Amino acid sequence: MKIEIDFGSGGDKSFPYRWFLYFLPLVFLAVALFLWWGPILQTLSPFALAFVFAYLLNPIIDFLSGENRTRFRMHRGFALGILFLSILIVITIVLGILVPKIAQESVDFAQKMRNEILPMLQERLKNKKDEWLPYTIPYADAAFWADLYEKNKEMLTFENFSKVLTYGFRGAGMVAEGAGGVWGWMSRTLGGVFSAGVYFSLVAVIMFYMLLDFSSFKKSCYGLVPEDYRPRFKRFMGEIDRSVGGFIRGQATVCAIVGTLVGISMALLGVPFAILIGLGTALFGFIPYLGPVMGLTPAVVLTILESMDPSNQGSSLAIDLLLVVGVFVLIQMAEGFLISPKVMAESVDVSPLVVMGSLMLGGAIAGVTGMVLAIPVYCVLRVLIREYRKELSSAAATS
Repeated sequence: MKIEIDFGSGGDKSFPYRWFLYFLPLVFLAVALFLWWGPILQTLSPFALAFVFAYLLNPIIDFLSGENRTRFRMHRGFALGILFLSILIVITIVLGILVPKIAQESVDFAQKMRNEILPMLQERLKNKKDEWLPYTIPYADAAFWADLYEKNKEMLTFENFSKVLTYGFRGAGMVAEGAGGVWGWMSRTLGGVFSAGVYFSLVAVIMFYMLLDFSSFKKSCYGLVPEDYRPRFKRFMGEIDRSVGGFIRGQATVCAIVGTLVGISMALLGVPFAILIGLGTALFGFIPYLGPVMGLTPAVVLTILESMDPSNQGSSLAIDLLLVVGVFVLIQMAEGFLISPKVMAESVDVSPLVVMGSLMLGGAIAGVTGMVLAIPVYCVLRVLIREYRKELSSAAATS
C-alpha cells in the first residue's frame, strides 16, 4: 500500500505543508542556537578564524598552483607546502631578529630600574621626609614621642608577646597564601599559553584543509544556487570578493605603514621598546582608535620612567611627553587624511572622499564597529546597486 501526500498547488490548501516543512528546520536551528549558543560558538570559532585566513591566503595559492594558467601548473598541495614553509621561515627570521633585541632591551631596562631609577626615587623620598613630616605630625619633638610611649607602653609588655606571635603567624600564613596565589597565577598563565598554542595549531590544520579544497568549496556553494541564476551569482560574488579583499589588503597596508612610522619615530625619540610599540600599533590598527591607544599608552609610561634616569637629568619631562604625543598626533592625522584615503582608493577603487565619508557615517551610526564595517558594507552596497542598474538596463532593452 503506497501513501502519497500532495505538497503542490493542486492538493489540499487548508494547511501550507510546503512552507511548514521549509520553516520547521529554521525553528529547530533557532532554538538550538538559543539554547547552546556558547558551546556552538566555542566549537565554530576555530573554523571561522581558519576560514578568514583561508580566504585571505587563497589568492596566493591560486597564483602558485596556476589555476588560471594552462601551463606551469602546480599541485595545490605542493603550493600549500611552499606557502606554509615560507610563512614559517619568515616568522623564524623575524623572531630571530626581534626576540634577542627585545630581550636585551628588557634586561637593560630592568637593570636601569634596579640600579638607577629606584635608588633615585628612594633618595628623593628621603630628602622629602623632613619637608613632609611637619605637615603630617605638627610639633613632633621629644615631648610628642614621650607622650606617644606613655599611651602605648602596655603594648610593649611581655604579656602581649603571644599576640605578636599570633599576628606573625597570621602574616606568615598570608605570605604563604600569596605564594600559592603566585603559583596559581603561573599555572593559569602556562595553561593559557598551552591552550592558545593548541587552539592556533587547530586553526592552522583546519585552514590547511580549507585551502586544499577551497575551489571545491566554492563550487559547492555555487551548486546551491539555481542554475538560471548561477552565472549572475558568480559575477556578483566575484565583485564582492574583489572589493572586500581589496579593502582587507588596503587596511593591512595602512596598518603596516603606520606601525613602521610609529616604531621608527619612537626609536628616534629614544623611547624604550620602540619595536614593540610599533608592532602593537600595527596589530591593533584594524580597530579604529584602538591602535593609537595601544601605542601611545606604553610610550607615555616608558617616557616618564626613562625621564627618571639620572643620566637624563638634562632633558625635560614635559618636552619629552610633548614630542611623543605630538608624533602620535601627526601620524594619526597623516593616516586619516593622507595614507588611508590614498591606499583605500587604490585598493578598493573608491574615492578618498567616499572613504572618509563612509568612515564618519559608520562611526556616527555604530561607533567603532561601524567604522570597521563601513568600507566592506559600502563595497557590498555598491555591487548591489550596480547589479540592480544592469537589471534595469537589460529590462529596458528587452522591452
